[in-house]
Amino acid sequence: MKKLVVREIKIFFLLFFSYINKNLSCDCCDECWEKFFPDKKPSSKYSDKNKKSDISSKIDEWKEEENKEEENKEEENKDYLESLLEDITNVKIFKDTFFTEKKDIYEKGIELGKGSFGSVYKIQKKNNEKFFALKQIVVEEHNDLKEIQNMILLRNEKNIVKIFDVYKQERKIEDILYIIMEFCENGDLDKPIVNKSFIKEKDKLAYQIINAVYSCHKKNIVHRDLKPQNIFLDKDWNVKLGDFGISDNFEYDGEDSSRVGSLRYMCYEIIQDLAHNPFKADLYSLGVLLYELYTGISYSEGEDENFIYKKGKNDIIGYKDNFYTNENVELKLNKNLADEKYNNLKILLTGLLKQYEGDRWGWDEILKSEFYKSLKEKFEKN
Repeated sequence: MKKLVVREIKIFFLLFFSYINKNLSCDCCDECWEKFFPDKKPSSKYSDKNKKSDISSKIDEWKEEENKEEENKEEENKDYLESLLEDITNVKIFKDTFFTEKKDIYEKGIELGKGSFGSVYKIQKKNNEKFFALKQIVVEEHNDLKEIQNMILLRNEKNIVKIFDVYKQERKIEDILYIIMEFCENGDLDKPIVNKSFIKEKDKLAYQIINAVYSCHKKNIVHRDLKPQNIFLDKDWNVKLGDFGISDNFEYDGEDSSRVGSLRYMCYEIIQDLAHNPFKADLYSLGVLLYELYTGISYSEGEDENFIYKKGKNDIIGYKDNFYTNENVELKLNKNLADEKYNNLKILLTGLLKQYEGDRWGWDEILKSEFYKSLKEKFEKN
């Protein structure tokens, strides 16, 4: 990135001085030189119109060098991935019969993204046109298996990213896990959710998102990081909830003291670093997701004055109390979902976005709500 910026600055100045030179010098013909500079010979730079300028040549050289660097990087990634795909066929971590046979070989991979956990690749099974996603995880504790175990428990749920294989690469310092999962052709919901013209099937997406979270909670699994980046879309634009990296198992009336998740989707109890019901925390995040889906704007938009950095335990970053008040929620809903067609949605969101978890809706209220029942009637055939 730094090299690219430097290159762009160089090009800017070269083009600038080229422009100055072009406008202050006459390069139309030799007669001009003879008229104004009788004692000087015309510069070959100006007399040869077909000759490429030094500046353009220099720019082309830089571009060519950069393209070569990109090609070399792609080759390095390809070589690394080919080596990686050979390694993951060596050791299976589970003996569960639902996993495919060890003889399966994966190939033709490209990197999709990189994070603190490792990398995600798009790969293809040998002699098969179907694509898969491969997630690489560095194993540091036994808890790192939670993501895999929870995905296995949810593998038959319609709106959850399906898991196919798990392999382990044993190393001296640390082991690496490789999860091979369903590949979602249309990426995640992060960009579409704020593009009002892009999403045409909001009701379908809302229905499937609610069902995905319900599928988790029925099996006592809390996702703990519900947000658009973790909602994936397959080739038919169906919802697939994924990234169970910080998910966990709880009894439904259990408590969680972990402060995990993404700020914009955190409930009041987590921001205050209080012990909380993790299922109710997920449902608050669900409310924020649905709000953003139907309004096309961030839930925290216009609330910068409420953002605080609180010195103290774990140096808490969060919002002021008035961000979470029921009155503030009501103002947001009335302002950004004013149309009468959203009345049932507003009732649902009012229940999900309650400041205190004791007042927040649970699944009984959600499934009996007019909003959910209307969606179920519309899509239950699918």
